[in-house]
Amino acid sequence: MTAEALEGRFAAIVQVAADLLKAHGFRKRGRTFRRPAHGNLEVIEFQRSHGNSAATLRFTLNIGVVSAHLAGERELDLSKAGSADAHLRRRIGDFLPVPDDKWWELSTGGSDDTVIAEITSLLAHHAVPYLSDHSSDTALVRLWESGQSPGITRGLRERYLSSLRFAT
Repeated sequence: MTAEALEGRFAAIVQVAADLLKAHGFRKRGRTFRRPAHGNLEVIEFQRSHGNSAATLRFTLNIGVVSAHLAGERELDLSKAGSADAHLRRRIGDFLPVPDDKWWELSTGGSDDTVIAEITSLLAHHAVPYLSDHSSDTALVRLWESGQSPGITRGLRERYLSSLRFAT
């Protein structure tokens, strides 16, 4: 199997996710999916590994919420924001029964059916509902006040919390 064939398989997996996410109101741009919610932005993004080769292609999914208020402080264009810009960040593996940093690997053999089933299940049953539950600034404040700060440092959590407390 060639690198082009692996790219085709990866593109097909992204397209299956796109079909599912479109039904939930997400819009696709490249391998990034965005959905406005409560004035903020929910993001789901396919991340490819830097260690890919002609024989293997590894990838994971990042999810996040970008607060429009916090983005405005940095003059960040929400329409171009990705998971790296998110103020709440999670990896898809966080939603596994035993949370782990999950990377899928496509190689020269095997079927993608299991990969597709796992990704669509994690997206539909865990990631999309999680984003819905945490997409407002009020929800972010509540989460951060609990001491949790998925994907960001304690210092950032405190800074973001201070800024959003005055905005909400």
